[in-house]
Amino acid sequence: MKILARRVPLHLWRLRFTLSVGQLCTVGIALTTGLTAWIVWGTATFGAHSVVVRGSSMLTVQEVRAVANVPSDTPLARLDTAAVAERVRQLPEVHTVEVFRSWPNTVRIVITERKPVALTIQNDQYVLVDREAVAFRQVPEPPDLPLVEVDDLTPNNPAARAAVEVAADLPEALRAELGTITAPTQAQVALELSDGRTIFWGDSSNNTRKATVAVVLLDRDGDYMDVSAPAVVTMR
Repeated sequence: MKILARRVPLHLWRLRFTLSVGQLCTVGIALTTGLTAWIVWGTATFGAHSVVVRGSSMLTVQEVRAVANVPSDTPLARLDTAAVAERVRQLPEVHTVEVFRSWPNTVRIVITERKPVALTIQNDQYVLVDREAVAFRQVPEPPDLPLVEVDDLTPNNPAARAAVEVAADLPEALRAELGTITAPTQAQVALELSDGRTIFWGDSSNNTRKATVAVVLLDRDGDYMDVSAPAVVTMR
């Protein structure tokens, strides 16, 4: 008995071959994608091997790194940069902070430190104060900055904010004569000079104009000068 073999048409062989190659490509792509995802998300190959800090001056790089607490070798893809930034933001000296992934293995932390414009005394220690009335860093020796004496020196206190805004805008000629800046209210800022005289400043508006007038009055006789309305000066 003869067994007749059926010939498979050539176009069907080609179709089978094409399907096989296509299936292999699909499987290969899936495996490659899965392997890549595992390497990026699940291994230390692209991990946080180093932490670079930029913008620090008062703070040391070590202080920022310690507070940032970036887990060693954590895959960059899984790193919670917002959480790192929030931890760094807790440092009183930090005004702004940004955290970036820098592939393949680096975390970059860029900070802007607060700029001191005045001093205050807290717990018998000199403390730097920025223009937002944030007291942010103790210093052993007072730098050449105006000394502000205000109850409740915080950003939420309008009197405190007015006092430090005036302090930030004072020219050197007034700073050289200054003892302290007081402010019972935001409209009652006063400069207490080191020789005992007082310059009543009022609020923190028109600081440049008030300063110009006050510098001229320094050479005049009188223990009390009111420059709160710089167009109409009062002396006595």
